[in-house]
Amino acid sequence: MDKIIKNETISFDDFLIAFKTTTKSLWKQHHLGLVDKTKIRQLRFSSIFEELHKMKKKDIQFDKNLNLLKELENEYQYTCPRQPHLLPFALDMLTYLHSKGYQLHILTNGFEESQKLKLKHSGILHFFKNIITSDCTGFTKPNPIIFNHALSISNATPQNSIMIGDSFDADILGARSLGMKTIFYNPLKKTPQHSVASYDVSCWKEIEGIL
Repeated sequence: MDKIIKNETISFDDFLIAFKTTTKSLWKQHHLGLVDKTKIRQLRFSSIFEELHKMKKKDIQFDKNLNLLKELENEYQYTCPRQPHLLPFALDMLTYLHSKGYQLHILTNGFEESQKLKLKHSGILHFFKNIITSDCTGFTKPNPIIFNHALSISNATPQNSIMIGDSFDADILGARSLGMKTIFYNPLKKTPQHSVASYDVSCWKEIEGIL
């Protein structure tokens, strides 16, 4: 990393903060249709190091080593979807819903080629009947077009469906615009949204008491 920001040590904690800040910003722009998949991949690591530059508030020389940025992005794209880890009680929740006969589908703004890899390597691919991505529709949540597409191929209606998601803008507002019930996964309880989301949970285990 010293080829990116010269003469400065970057701690893991600082890098993680910059990564989360940058990723959140890029995905918000993606939800709004302002950047596409290619642009995110072009901007991700240069934006992370620019954020580190701002965080340090020092006269740090930022050197855009394009080859290194490309290497980091390629490694990230390979490694990220192959991680096996799940959030606490996520597997219990999926097993419970499956045992109750719920038909489960994925509706994501994530990229087509990485979604099945993520589900496969985390051991939960078999729970889901359909995987609908923004890549396959050309529209991102909260656009109602991607929700209607998902309902159509799932032979479902807003009245007999429920959206479970961790993005308030993309998942909850998008589903509510079609009249769907919603469960907002809000583990940090940062923003109370009880008046908009049908249910607000901080742990996946709580869904067993709702469905």
